[in-house]
Amino acid sequence: MRSFFKFIPLLLFVALPRPVQSISDKRDKVIVDQLLKGQEYLLRRHYDDALRIFASLKKEFPNSPAGYFGEMASFQIKMLETESFELEEAFKVVSKQGEKAVAFVMQRYQPSAQELMLAASFYGLLGFAQARHERWISAYFLGTKSQQIFRRLKREYPNFHDADFGIGMYLYWKSVFADRLPFIPFISDRRKEGEALVQNAQNKGWMTRELAGINLGTIALEEKRYPEAVKIFSDFLTQYPHNLLLRSFLGRTSLAMQQYKKAEEEFRKTLVVDASYAKGIYFVAISLLFQEKPALLSEAEQHLRHFLELRATDEWKSFAHYWLGVIEEKRGDMGKAKDEYERALALNPKLKQATFRIRGLGGGL
Repeated sequence: MRSFFKFIPLLLFVALPRPVQSISDKRDKVIVDQLLKGQEYLLRRHYDDALRIFASLKKEFPNSPAGYFGEMASFQIKMLETESFELEEAFKVVSKQGEKAVAFVMQRYQPSAQELMLAASFYGLLGFAQARHERWISAYFLGTKSQQIFRRLKREYPNFHDADFGIGMYLYWKSVFADRLPFIPFISDRRKEGEALVQNAQNKGWMTRELAGINLGTIALEEKRYPEAVKIFSDFLTQYPHNLLLRSFLGRTSLAMQQYKKAEEEFRKTLVVDASYAKGIYFVAISLLFQEKPALLSEAEQHLRHFLELRATDEWKSFAHYWLGVIEEKRGDMGKAKDEYERALALNPKLKQATFRIRGLGGGL
């Protein structure tokens, strides 16, 4: 199911900028130092420490987007991990506060490169939040607003290569998802151009060098260059071994390579870090199921039922019910299989695979 990967490109905004190469303003230096500490805590999953830093930034520099953006990114990462919207209200409150800071920055005669980078990323993160709810039109226009600021950043600071990261990711993923956004006509395929810009940001940038490297891994995964993706994610995990999202990307790459036992091992590692990690539980089940061993079906079912007890979205719950239906089919119980497929469709009417399986029951499929 391609839906498993649909949020990969949006993760480009769920991280914090790194510092510009030359910071002459004492205020900017203090902000950058604190952002770096917060970023390190986020990558290591020390969320309380990160949030304390961002709260301090908001208090000390209320007209900078830095603290608000940091809190927003923290909330989104935590919601991605739990596959929920439990921090949605907190995210909205902080985003409203942050909009005032972004407006203050954009109304200045000459915002710094760092300020423009934060403003562009702020709107991108708002777009990400809209996309999680599949509000594609709002997400598209917020993404466009983000792009306008990235391009202004590039015009006003031509040697500021970090802007290539935001522009490149937008070009690449807009091309990938063009067929899913029918309200945007005549989109040409600019994936190669976009990837080249992201590569340039990694080679010559400063603020986004690390983040560009991670996202080159997601591009390699999308382009089915699996060994390259494995190397990128594995390298970053040596530095951030407890990062659940990076570990999940590595596990999904193994799934795509049909290395199901390896995928199982990677997803089990996420549960060592956090036994309640919903996607880890879900993908352990999928990895077991795909190994096509009848002896593993019961354990796969247990994990899927555990997953359904957690705070997952209806879409992800529909996937779980779909695979429970597949398990019942493998056991030969077509009645239970049909019930699971119908539960999946009740949660997610767009899940065509469930409709197909229902039609095939009793027909030898």
